[in-house]
Amino acid sequence: MAQPHRIVHLGLGAFARAHVFDHTADAGGWAVTGVAPRSRDVVAALARQHHTYTILVRGADGDRAVPRTLVDTAYCAADDPAPVLAALADPAATVVTTTITEKGYRIDPHTRRLADPLPADLAADLTGTGPFRTAVGLLVAGLRDRYRRHGAPVTLVSCDNLADNGHVLRAAVDGLAERTGDTAFADWVHAAVRCPRTVVDRITPATTDGDRRRVAALTGHRDDAAVVTEPYRQWVIEDDFAAARPDWATAGALLVPDTRPYERAKLRLLNAAHTLLAYLGRRVGARTVADAVGHDGLASLLDRFLRTEAVPALPPSTVDAEGFVAGMLVRFANPAIDHRLDQIAVDGTAKLAERVLPTLRALTGRAAVAPLIVAGWCADVVETVEAGRRPTDPRAADLVTAATGAAPVRAVLDVLDPALGDDLRAPVLAAAEALRAGVPPTALP
Repeated sequence: MAQPHRIVHLGLGAFARAHVFDHTADAGGWAVTGVAPRSRDVVAALARQHHTYTILVRGADGDRAVPRTLVDTAYCAADDPAPVLAALADPAATVVTTTITEKGYRIDPHTRRLADPLPADLAADLTGTGPFRTAVGLLVAGLRDRYRRHGAPVTLVSCDNLADNGHVLRAAVDGLAERTGDTAFADWVHAAVRCPRTVVDRITPATTDGDRRRVAALTGHRDDAAVVTEPYRQWVIEDDFAAARPDWATAGALLVPDTRPYERAKLRLLNAAHTLLAYLGRRVGARTVADAVGHDGLASLLDRFLRTEAVPALPPSTVDAEGFVAGMLVRFANPAIDHRLDQIAVDGTAKLAERVLPTLRALTGRAAVAPLIVAGWCADVVETVEAGRRPTDPRAADLVTAATGAAPVRAVLDVLDPALGDDLRAPVLAAAEALRAGVPPTALP
């Protein structure tokens, strides 16, 4: 029997299992080698279950359980990197997909390059032998083995929800390949490796014990690798591949020459709306996205932001922004999806830079709600540090230092964007101080 084409996937989190693997299973004909950079739990769960897991699709009209079996091998790279490096070097693996989160790429958001000098963990990964401390280090080591063995071309597909994700992945891989000092290898990476941009969309909240009980009720067995998601899914992929790929179009993906109009719409409408609800919704007692859009004051604030700020600030494109917003709000109101606001309200420095600051800048001082969103984050960071906790953020150390200074809100805002002009900074600072004084966000703009 012929072996299937193969994908190696880095990052076995819930989103990959609900989105990337779901599309790939529907496309057919491909198997997946799954790699968890550090976490052993999902690898162990998949092994116990013969690499089968369930996608619990929860809609307003009920639940359905979808079994998936395309992950036929799974490894924890922290335990033994050797089989992972071998999988990355396998010529049958013509696609490597990644879901390693925004901070996993280690790219400076301002320079869009790796730091110079390299952080200690990335520098240590340059040995190429492990143990690997970073996903990028592991990936580049696998590419180097591939280059040395046969040099077959490969496509790296970032499936993380960040702007220009293909360029970010390209910058990380090229940058670290250059730091190896092997010029021929770095040249091969530049010539033989493709990194197409993608836009991914499927709300995938953290799986709860209640979700697992529901899966057991529907399937008749316990599933420790189950994921829960909504019926909607979208995947827009730049059609730029170095070798064979799954026929994702048959599974509903869009293969296009330019993903950027779709990306801007998703980041600056849907993801910005999530950010608004996360940083302002908890201040009025909302726990989930559905709670927040059910709050009259927040719903009005969200409508105002989308209609008068976010949509007008988008560059002209063929994307139907108003239609996108209408569908998005229906998805947000789905009561079956327990999408927690505290799950969304992490990694603010990475998210705000892509989701909200472009709208704030585009409206040049005319925005009222966009500054309030940034203010909500500033206040949240300062209050988190004042309570003795550390923010969950790639810039956490800088934020803690800023939040303990004499002017904490101003200093925290400087961490986010030190170049923000005074005309944009003033309404953020004023709103943040009002929020810290207990003024509800719905009373501010």
